[in-house]
Amino acid sequence: IGTGTVDLEGRLSLLRIRIFAIAGLVGQTINFLQQLAQLDGLGASIQRRNDLDRLRDLLEVCLQLSFYVCI
Repeated sequence: IGTGTVDLEGRLSLLRIRIFAIAGLVGQTINFLQQLAQLDGLGASIQRRNDLDRLRDLLEVCLQLSFYVCI
């Protein structure tokens, strides 16, 4: 076995390690982007309240209380 063969095997081993490292980083990046997309979806459901929401809430509470009084 010549020294060139050993050197080639070492280079191939380093290349495999680099490929696995890159694949791991790509997998982690994809996972991070998926989690980020899920968090973005949660943020879309949160809305700012305004005065009309308060009025609607008051009407709903009064309606519920009137049912309890009737029972």
